[in-house]
Parts: sequence; C-alpha cells; structure tokens
Amino acid sequence: MTVDDDRYLWERSGPVDADVAALEVLLGRFGHAARRRRRRRQALLAGAAASVLLAVALWSLVERPRRGDGALLRVDGRPAHLGETVVAAGADVRIECGDVLLLVARPAAELRLTTLTERELGVELTAGGLDIRLAPSGPRRLRLATRPATIDVVAGAAEVTFERGADRLAVAVAAGIVELAPAAGPRERLVVPAGASLPAPSGPRLGTPRFTDLRAPVADTLDAYDAEPDAARRRKLALAFCDGCVVPRDTLPLWHLLQDGDEKVRWAAEIALAGIAGWPPAFRDQKLPSGVPLEMWRAQVEPLWH
Repeated sequence: MTVDDDRYLWERSGPVDADVAALEVLLGRFGHAARRRRRRRQALLAGAAASVLLAVALWSLVERPRRGDGALLRVDGRPAHLGETVVAAGADVRIECGDVLLLVARPAAELRLTTLTERELGVELTAGGLDIRLAPSGPRRLRLATRPATIDVVAGAAEVTFERGADRLAVAVAAGIVELAPAAGPRERLVVPAGASLPAPSGPRLGTPRFTDLRAPVADTLDAYDAEPDAARRRKLALAFCDGCVVPRDTLPLWHLLQDGDEKVRWAAEIALAGIAGWPPAFRDQKLPSGVPLEMWRAQVEPLWH
C-alpha cells in the first residue's frame, strides 16, 4: 500500500491508494459486469452462427430441387425443365436426370414432371406406358399421380413398368417396391414388391397384386374376383380363391383381401394367411378370425414376399 490510511481498501473511501487502484484495474475483467458482457458477446456470436446455418439450410431446400432442372434433366438428350409436358408420339422418349433416374415414355404416352428433389420425384401420367429405373442413389420416393391411384415407389433402386388406359392401371415391378393409394374403393393401400404385378382388370377398380408365378387356376379366380361387379358373386370368388392359397407367395393377394369390404372375405383371408404363415405373435392363441391389424399381418407375411 502506498498510503497509511487503509479505508480505500476496505470501504473505497478516504485517499485513493495507487497500488489498490492498479490491482482493481488488473482484476476488473474478471468481475460480474465483465462476465455479463462476455456472455452477451458469446450469445451474439452464437446467434450469428445460427443465422449462417439457417441460411445454408434454406439455400439447400430452395436450390437442391433445381438440380433436376436445366442441365441435369434431359429429354432425348436435350435440356428440359420441370413442368414440361412430354408426349411420346411414335417412339419411346427417354427422360434422364444425371445417373440416378431414367424414365422411358412409350409411344402414345403423355406425362409431366412436377417435382424433383433429392427425396422425391413427382410425375403426372395422363396416358400410355412408362418404364422407370431409379438408381440406389436416386430419389427415395417417386410419386406418380394418375386417375385411378396415387403411386409411391419406395425403394433405393427400382425398376417399374406402368401401363395406363382410360381408367385402368397395370404395374409390374422388377426391383424395389411400389405402394399405391387407390382413389376410390375399400382398399387403403396396394403393395407390389419385386417380382409381382398389378394387372389391369376389365372393371373400373384396381386389380389385386400377385406374383407373376401365381398358378393359372388360382390366378383366373383372382382375375374374375377383380372384374366382378356383383357383391355376392365377388364374395363367392374370393372364398374360392382363399381355399386355393397354399404357398408362401400366395400371402401377397391374401393380405390385400384383408381390405375387402365384405367381413366374410376378410375372415377367409385371415384363416388362409394363418394357415400359411401362422398368426402374428400377439395373436398366437387365436383359432378364429380375430381382426389382426393390417400392418401387423404385413409384418408377419412380408418376409415371404422376398
């Protein structure tokens, strides 16, 4: 201390002690007010960093969908853009997006690409046939809008063929899996895995997915069920079909019959499924139709589809 009076040290009164004042200046940056200023600076820096990250994220959301436009999206080799209507007059038309997507529009096909992002491709097919090849690195979901149904291709790699008539739609899947949401009817969802097809019935409704190696007599009964407009005759055909199902891959059409509006058809489908694949674990003690949830049945039988 430079003065004998120590009141400045203890009470900050009396003559200023130069040594104590210098020590106050040296230690002042560690005080409460200084800590508060540092926290405020840190908060401002964190806010600025968050703003930069948000700007980058928004740029990604806005810019990435445009990767499919212009240079990457090509129709028969020429640059194309989203929203363009493509008409295949007398020959196939190739629509490509880099190395992840190939659409082949068959003669007389008409389609429009509506969206293209890293996650989803949107296509409106208004007429004709379409072959789709999605690479494993391509969009995770392809959404195809048609009059009978909205269609999702949900697989890393997919090879799918669509054939659309007036109100009919046929689907064949070589790789991947396709899910359809019918625009009308009791069925909520149709699933077409690799090796299966969805034939176009003669009636207005969508057909029932089945594997292409389904035995002819059983397939004929299923075709008749799909085309039959009379409810009583449809039930009779459905029950006959369920009686003929004995092999694991028969569970694919049986699973779809669980969505029939007729309770007796659903019961027959459940009994047939249980006879081939067993009841789901939570219903192992069941002997009679029990209303097992649709997704629980799917988890039970889907391994048999691969």
